[in-house]
Amino acid sequence: MDSLYLPSSVNAVDIAKALSELNETENNNDNEKCIQCDLLTEDEGHAIDPTRLSYKDRITWHLKEFCYKTSSHGIPMLGQAPNNFYRLVWVCLLTACGCMFIYQAVNVVEKYQRMDKITDIQLKFDTAPFPAITMCNLNPYKDSLLKDVEAVRKILSVYSNVMDRAGKFNSKEDEIRRVATLETRKALQTSDVMTTMSPASPRIRRESSKSTSFEPAYADCTCSGRITSMECDTDVNSIPKSEEETCLCAFDRDSGDAWPCYPKDKWEEHTCKFCDEHNVCTIDEKAGIPPAATLCLCQTINPFCVAFNKESAILKLWEYYVSGIHDPKVVEALGFAKGCFRDFEILVDPTFGNCFTFNHNRTQTLSSIRAGPMYGLRMLIFVNVSEYLPTTEAVGVRITIHDKEDYPFPDTFGYSAPTGFISSFGMRMTRMSRLPAPYGDCIPDGLTTNYIYKGYRYSTEGCYRTCFQELVLNDCGCGDPRFPVLTNKSHCQVFDPAARKCLEQRTNDLSNVHGSFRCRCQQPCDQSVYTVSYSEANWPSTSLNISLGNCDKGPDLCNEHYMENGAMIEVFYEALNFEVFTESEAYGIVKMLADFGGQLGLWSGVSFITMCEFTFLALEIIYMVFNHHYNIYKRKKQAEAEENGL
Repeated sequence: MDSLYLPSSVNAVDIAKALSELNETENNNDNEKCIQCDLLTEDEGHAIDPTRLSYKDRITWHLKEFCYKTSSHGIPMLGQAPNNFYRLVWVCLLTACGCMFIYQAVNVVEKYQRMDKITDIQLKFDTAPFPAITMCNLNPYKDSLLKDVEAVRKILSVYSNVMDRAGKFNSKEDEIRRVATLETRKALQTSDVMTTMSPASPRIRRESSKSTSFEPAYADCTCSGRITSMECDTDVNSIPKSEEETCLCAFDRDSGDAWPCYPKDKWEEHTCKFCDEHNVCTIDEKAGIPPAATLCLCQTINPFCVAFNKESAILKLWEYYVSGIHDPKVVEALGFAKGCFRDFEILVDPTFGNCFTFNHNRTQTLSSIRAGPMYGLRMLIFVNVSEYLPTTEAVGVRITIHDKEDYPFPDTFGYSAPTGFISSFGMRMTRMSRLPAPYGDCIPDGLTTNYIYKGYRYSTEGCYRTCFQELVLNDCGCGDPRFPVLTNKSHCQVFDPAARKCLEQRTNDLSNVHGSFRCRCQQPCDQSVYTVSYSEANWPSTSLNISLGNCDKGPDLCNEHYMENGAMIEVFYEALNFEVFTESEAYGIVKMLADFGGQLGLWSGVSFITMCEFTFLALEIIYMVFNHHYNIYKRKKQAEAEENGL
């Protein structure tokens, strides 16, 4: 049975009041009546459909909803503030916290951008890999073989003469020679010139030898004095800069004498009636000797003539003394004897000639299992002092300890071990691992594109030599013969005077402290460094009965022989521990993000999820703004189309 309402249960006054309020509301806002009816039926405004709101109300509603729902601390307090004063306090707090966060965030980013690094030092106790040992004789070439090369023999002869003269520089030799020279010029016009001169002058003694034979030769000279008493200083190794500095000299190949010398324009071609066995001639006939017709050159300052062969070119002394060495016998004269041991590899060094590298095989690793001389390299090296050149100052062996991958550079990093001693080289290894850019400034992968020592790992010394070689190549058009060149370049030729002069200037710039030569060479990222301590003792002892190698004499003579020619070498690890220096980043991206997030949480209570909330809020606002203006544009176009259609 249906329930019935009794009239007595209905309050007519309440019904009338409700109807009057409803009519009043409809009259005030008839246009948004549907919306307001819906709003009345929704849950206190929190379940409102934002698409049914106006543009500005929709944006306001989104911002209020974000204030209520965001996980960031402090922002919800703005939306729930009961009054403006309460809201102002929270705005100030949030602003202060935001400023502190920005300040701390800037410090965090700056700390990361410094790219700081830390160095970790470890002392490892393990079997250490044995390094490569390069040994060079301090005498680069064998004297007996070099003398078979004519150009080298001439240079050594000149060197010996210069050294002899230097030793007598402080004596009265120069004054005696000058007097004898003036007497010689006068006596050349008389008979029997060579036998009447005073024997006080060494130059005159050399001229009187039977092997002396003069010929005209060009040389660089500097003349001074009057014409009648002109004196010219000659430099046989220098190239004349001009015709005025070119002299014509009477030159003897055997003694190396170039005298007398006068400017080239002071010599005239004549036909001499007499020439002796030394090719010294006179224009006039010799009494009692049938006249001859010999072509000769005579200088006009003081009467002196020398025989001259017009068919052959006049010798140029700067080419004669600075000629290149191309004789194959020179190769055999380099350093030690060839074919030493299979454990050694020949390395040709421009300073020490043939050098020998022990433990050169990079595919084979030799390790020391214990420390001390008994567990390293021990060998006797015979240097053969009798084959030393007069230009070699010291007797012994040059030892360089280096990594297999590195070029040894014995002239820079080597240690000299003398003969007659047992030289002990105790070494310690240090490994370094550096960080490349942006944390450091090292060269990764151990090479550069322009490194001239192909097949070897990059090193700072090789970089400096590469830089110098590039400077020479750019300025001179050719490379320094002491250093390698790239595949498409060539070395300077000794017969090219311009290249030789340019090379001398560049070398002087390199040795000048105030020069403009500068190179920027970084350290390699991976490097093994060997520090060496040196000690020595007399060897062999007088009580040692030694008869090794090619010594078949008695014990005393063999001891003396090896004291002069033998060097005992020991290379070993002092201790089987080595240091490892490893660089690592002190403040990486992970630590930066951790500090950044900590500052956000401390000052704003913001996490990564909160950042996503702000991102989505911004995207929604941008979409609403774009959609609103797009709808306005579309309605405008529709209205224009309808007007055009009518």
